[in-house]
Amino acid sequence: MRYFIDDALIARSRDALYFMLGVLAAGVAISLTAGMLRDFLSARVQSRSLSGLRHSMFERLQRLSMAFPLAMPGPRIFSSAFRTISRP
Repeated sequence: MRYFIDDALIARSRDALYFMLGVLAAGVAISLTAGMLRDFLSARVQSRSLSGLRHSMFERLQRLSMAFPLAMPGPRIFSSAFRTISRP
């Protein structure tokens, strides 16, 4: 910051001013790129996790008999499915 004030503003050096603006622009570009990469990786991990959960729940529900939904009320079906998915 001292370089910016002493060389670019007080001395009115355009080269120093352009250099500092370039450094700031590069920092913004790096920050935006890192944010986009973070969002991409986060979405990818969440998508894979949700896909695995859906697959496990589908397999579990396919193994149940046809009489299972008639014997249990709706909320208990979901709690039973999620309880068995969380166990390996």
